Amino acid sequence: ESEARIREISESLGDGVIVVDPDGTISFMNRRAEQLLGWKEAELLGKNSHENLHYMTPDGKRIPIDACLVHRAIRTGEEARSTLDYFVRKDKSVFPVSLVATPMFREGAAKGSVVAFQDITEQLKSEEIIRESEKRFRLLFNSGSDAILVHAILPDGHPGNFIEVNDVACQRLGYTREELLQMSPEDIDAPEHGRADDPE
Repeated sequence: ESEARIREISESLGDGVIVVDPDGTISFMNRRAEQLLGWKEAELLGKNSHENLHYMTPDGKRIPIDACLVHRAIRTGEEARSTLDYFVRKDKSVFPVSLVATPMFREGAAKGSVVAFQDITEQLKSEEIIRESEKRFRLLFNSGSDAILVHAILPDGHPGNFIEVNDVACQRLGYTREELLQMSPEDIDAPEHGRADDPE
């Protein structure tokens, strides 16, 4: 009944869950893990987790077993986490995952590891889109001949510090970008702060 209850709980999770024995062999997989990996639980039971799921990066580079977080959790008895690792599907395709490997203890000794993992393919794609968007914005922001300074508005309506400035603004005002981001429009309007060579 306890085993059935554990399986019932694991099947309700959004994460893939794998249980690995002390020798690194797989003793349990939930349905989500099957979906993500393309394997049925029965196909992997008793097989080494590293040799079947965690042995290669997308460029084909082999991952040594000493670098395997799942085995490390068993070996050290400490939780191991990674925000970017890789698992290999049944069809040999490699996909990015975030994972947590938590050692299981019995009578004071690590008797295996519970691995929870997520496919982060879409997350990485979204982050890449954001980086490309920011890169394009930066190119456009710095391509004009006008000085551009963007500042926050404080709750009282007064201007806050600059949150973005372009290269032309730095050149004309004589400050670095880092310096301007610590200042507000009131600072550059004050005569004692004027350092620009170009009065325009």
